Amino acid sequence: MFGVYFGKYLTDIGVLTPDTYSEIIEKCRNNRIEVGVLAVNEGMLIDAQANEVNFLQTMHDMKFGDIALSMNYLTEEQLEELLKKQGNGYLQFVQLLTDEGILTLDEIQEHLNNFRKNEKLTIAELDALKRADVDMVVSAYIKSANVSDLVKEYLCLLGRNLIRFVDNRVRFEACNITDSYTAKCMILQEMTGDTRILAGIADTGITVVAEEYCEEDFYEIDEDCLDAAGEFLNVTNGEFLTKLSANGTHMDLKLHGMYNTYTTIEAKDILILPCYLFGERMDIIVCEGGRWEIN
Repeated sequence: MFGVYFGKYLTDIGVLTPDTYSEIIEKCRNNRIEVGVLAVNEGMLIDAQANEVNFLQTMHDMKFGDIALSMNYLTEEQLEELLKKQGNGYLQFVQLLTDEGILTLDEIQEHLNNFRKNEKLTIAELDALKRADVDMVVSAYIKSANVSDLVKEYLCLLGRNLIRFVDNRVRFEACNITDSYTAKCMILQEMTGDTRILAGIADTGITVVAEEYCEEDFYEIDEDCLDAAGEFLNVTNGEFLTKLSANGTHMDLKLHGMYNTYTTIEAKDILILPCYLFGERMDIIVCEGGRWEIN
């Protein structure tokens, strides 16, 4: 998750070319951070110990962790903790930037500070991005809007499901509030009962949702593609209402509507949360309460 945010920023300011950015993101998807780098970063080893273990690896057909255990540099509990963190996107991205000779650690820290200011993130929110704390990341990108706890809970659930089922490196951008929203392709679903919510997704990223969720190729945004992406939305919304029901809030789910021509929603305070899935933009749409018109 971290790499697509920070990498996009570095590309925007000219530190990375678009091709280099794409290459690094692809490597992050396939690579795992070295245990030695993790151990030093976590303060479990010093550089000299990690270098010693790396040297011994050139002489023995053994894993880094096994050698470190045999030398009593790491405990089994520490190694287990490191292995769990091996997929840390922040460390993966930083390691690739340094390994490729693109930036030094000091330069990375300077750019990180500027990135945080540019994205209007607090230190805690930047740390959440490093940890891939989806709920806190989503909350950071909707904080400019005065949304209810219910809408916030819904968007966090949708964000988690996008990562789980579609793209584990989804990138969100700051939301905006409007009274009118138009898109060429759109899927909308109403939830009615104790309150009313209109939720939907729009733009070309719908294709990514359809393909990844249903594991099928779609070459255009036709009825089949919309129906596949609509199933993802339907499952997410059903999960949301089930959780609400357990807490005493009762709502019903209507059939989702699919729109493959330019369609406009008119309502008060429509929240639009942009996100990028494998580089394709998709807008998340939420209206709560009140009335809306779809034309």
